[in-house]
Amino acid sequence: MMQQYNAVLAYFGTWLQGEAERREMRSIDMFSPLNQLTQDARIETPEFTFIGDAVHPGPAGQLIMAYAWLEDLGQQGPVSTITLTPTAKGYRNRANGGTVSNVSSQDETIEFDFLANSLPWVTPQSTEKAAEMLRLGHRFSKESLQVHGLQPGKYALTIDGTHIGEFSNNQLAAHIELQRFANTPQSQQAANVVAMNAKRNETTIRQLRDHWVAYRNLQRDKRSLENAGDENAKKRFEQRVSEGEQRTEGFEAKLVELEKQADAELAEIYKAAQPQTHHYVLTKVE
Repeated sequence: MMQQYNAVLAYFGTWLQGEAERREMRSIDMFSPLNQLTQDARIETPEFTFIGDAVHPGPAGQLIMAYAWLEDLGQQGPVSTITLTPTAKGYRNRANGGTVSNVSSQDETIEFDFLANSLPWVTPQSTEKAAEMLRLGHRFSKESLQVHGLQPGKYALTIDGTHIGEFSNNQLAAHIELQRFANTPQSQQAANVVAMNAKRNETTIRQLRDHWVAYRNLQRDKRSLENAGDENAKKRFEQRVSEGEQRTEGFEAKLVELEKQADAELAEIYKAAQPQTHHYVLTKVE
């Protein structure tokens, strides 16, 4: 049954793609990555699925769909790239996706400040499996740090005083990817933004959705009442309309209140998502 279902979806997707081309519209294939990653995961866990109810993708499945969308739009790429190269006058820097400043080196320590243009893409815990299989961090959120000319040995990296890890001179010369470390200040900031957004969706946005659902159901019941074919049906829908009108009493005022609250929360989320300048220190420890 599942193979037949997938075949139907694949056929339908191919038809949609053809229709989009015929109408000179864009199409995005979300089915293929969902299906392929599910098959890959089932090699180890036969019952694995991203779609728990067999209809609606869960958070991990929605992340895969978002990935397909962004990839199709050409948004794949790093968050930032920092390269430090020694010269006779000290370290020269080159950066993409942000600005390096206040570079200094003394003895076996290098320090600099960096202000990124954006935060790394941190996703909820519930999407961890999908993010790992997609290599999401490397493909869409890479924060590359590369330092040339270091003496052989091991170096400790701190950001704003937080110990991130220890790396060999060879690793640093090749580059390290900071998005892999959940304790960087920028990842912590991004995780806070994720939490704020989740809270907004679970409270204010859910209330807005439920508010509109109550109104929609009332309108449906009113139409059903108009088309009721017998007295029993008419009485049933009269009762439902009466209850619906009670639930939606003061609808407009409540709607304005919820939308105002949603807008205020969104403004706070955008404010919290603004990148901050961070201080990097690289110190030789071995």
